[in-house]
Amino acid sequence: MFVNLTPHAITLQAADGTRFSVRPRRKCRVCGEIDWQGDGNVRIPLTEGMTYSTPECKSHDFEVLPARIDSTPGVCEFTLGAKGFDAGIAIYSRTAYGLPAGIPDCDPNGVNTYIVSALFAGRVGDRIDVVYPGTGPADGCIRENGQVVAVTRLIRA
Repeated sequence: MFVNLTPHAITLQAADGTRFSVRPRRKCRVCGEIDWQGDGNVRIPLTEGMTYSTPECKSHDFEVLPARIDSTPGVCEFTLGAKGFDAGIAIYSRTAYGLPAGIPDCDPNGVNTYIVSALFAGRVGDRIDVVYPGTGPADGCIRENGQVVAVTRLIRA
């Protein structure tokens, strides 16, 4: 099962052109249960397999639960004068990134595959259960008006 840990839906396109969307993981603000597939049907794992129960909460009010990397923005180091800019352009130091958070431990049973951002994938180390959407020039993603609308491959972290 794909678990989308980004804050937005990811549309995957198979080789035959079939598309399906993987919505982000969400949490109910009322009962606190996790909607792992983002479809509003909260499933609670009962075992390590694909057996689920549904909680009693009927008024699910969801918030998206993306995986995150803490960051500290850079500071303004100086202002560079540029032609046409009377005030100049601020030059900042690089953003510092911390450790990844919000991702479950590695799934040894291979039941879940976690979709994350490329930045996040680069920070989690070598995990076979973590992938990111291939959106580079050679990845074959589908674009409309310059925006990625579907990806044709997922790349392992």
